[in-house]
Amino acid sequence: MTPRLSPALVLLGLLAIPRVALSEDDPVLWPGRQRQFLQDGPGLLLSDGDRDRLLAMSNGERERFIDDFLAQDPQPDTPENELLAAIDRRRELVEAEFLSYLDHRAQVLFLNGEPLERKVIECGQTFQPIEVWSYGEEGATPWLLFYKAGPGRPYRVWLPIDSKRALYNRDMEYWLEQWEELRGRLSGKRIDLRACPEALFVDQVTGVSGLTGFSDKRPTTKAFLKFLEAPADVGQWALRAVAREARPGVAPLEVESVQVLYPERLRQRIVTRFQITIPADAALEAYTEEDKNEFRLGLEGLVEQEGRVFEEFRMRFQLEPPKEDSAIALVFERALRPGRSFLVRFRLRDEVGGRSILVSRGLRVPGEPEKLAELPVPEDTIIALAEELDMTRIEGRDSLLLVPPDADLILGLWRAAVLVTGDRIEKVVFLVDGEQQLTRKAPPYSAELRLAQFPKEQLVRVEGYDAAGELVASDEAFLNQPRGSFRVRILEPQRGAAVSGRVLARAEVTVPDERRIETVDFLVNDERVARLEGGPWETEIEVPAGGE
Repeated sequence: MTPRLSPALVLLGLLAIPRVALSEDDPVLWPGRQRQFLQDGPGLLLSDGDRDRLLAMSNGERERFIDDFLAQDPQPDTPENELLAAIDRRRELVEAEFLSYLDHRAQVLFLNGEPLERKVIECGQTFQPIEVWSYGEEGATPWLLFYKAGPGRPYRVWLPIDSKRALYNRDMEYWLEQWEELRGRLSGKRIDLRACPEALFVDQVTGVSGLTGFSDKRPTTKAFLKFLEAPADVGQWALRAVAREARPGVAPLEVESVQVLYPERLRQRIVTRFQITIPADAALEAYTEEDKNEFRLGLEGLVEQEGRVFEEFRMRFQLEPPKEDSAIALVFERALRPGRSFLVRFRLRDEVGGRSILVSRGLRVPGEPEKLAELPVPEDTIIALAEELDMTRIEGRDSLLLVPPDADLILGLWRAAVLVTGDRIEKVVFLVDGEQQLTRKAPPYSAELRLAQFPKEQLVRVEGYDAAGELVASDEAFLNQPRGSFRVRILEPQRGAAVSGRVLARAEVTVPDERRIETVDFLVNDERVARLEGGPWETEIEVPAGGE
């Protein structure tokens, strides 16, 4: 029986014929169907031995191997080949969300389907970008944690052998080291728990408190790696996938062809020009229904080299709505190194109707530009050049954190340090008891503050402002705050003193460790005359004459 090929596996192989000679050794340059089988999903179903054998095969042998693999049918008595259907559905699931299978989230999604629960940890001042997924097995809730080790790097599964340090950003790792060295001599919450309420959840998922508080019941590397393993029975995997994942209801954006040209040299690189042709019928559906004067398509993509992300890019196409018989040629360029192999992936999205298509293309950049300066363009085709968008992104929300002191009593001078995340904050102002002392306009955001020479409760506040002078975020800490059991003591006026009229009232408030004062009320004859929301706890009050 001749195997029926999955439409998702053959689509991109029909788009365009590679313009460079293919290499038998480089999977990026294999024919499109073979490369996609290995690198875009189905290859994850292979055992390590089968993958090694596939890599060592000739072109014809690979083609026969793929045909035989896809011909497996878990239920031959049904009209549908469930393996092909499962591969299609899982690829559609992955490609609706991710650009590349280098991302471990894409691999886990293809192998295991949609998780029962996802949590995004938005604590940029504490952690690297983190996502936690749950698949829930046999009444338990095993969590799988993904983290991004740096800009331009794909998410990967966290393993205990990576250590908990890999999850923290550099500043927080340093402060946690200081905290653990002084453990037992400090009061209050661990600094990461104070900065990020979800740090306790990350402790539970990893089985590690802080940097080195290892739990006896912490998960093992094997427990996490099982989510990335090829299924022992591909047929059973296919049946589960078909039963669980339904086909999406939105049809993909139609693309007629994708062509590549190398027209010129740009310093030490070769300009690689992509032309995507959209047929007239598909183009007409993409412009806005409300405003007939605009046509919008977005493009996000990345370039892979040797199994790593070489660069990421985002673009937009805007033009007048096409005529009924006019196709559209979308053109964008990347500057790539000559003589190197690359895998270019991009998603083209109709920003109005929501339809999209994910295209991947392996290529080898020639050593010199090609003579042909322009791609052939059919008559009545509208050419649209891409507008490149800024890719500068900071993971996590704009925030700042005042690092608490490493002692319970601070007198004289104190070096205050602030952790800043996001891209808006450009200036940090340091205040003590409401009075501005210093300003910093560039990292490191730290300042030596002047405090009282004698024990006194003081409030240190830091405020982060953007380029327009707008307050973005703030944080504060009470220093030298009495600790112990909850207690309130009136210091002024002194007990037994005869006072009347406007007088200064001052209180000392002691709270247990890990608690914080929100408000202090001053009452005269059981009537509130003042409420303070920050220290020092002193204010002028009116005392009636002739009374106690």
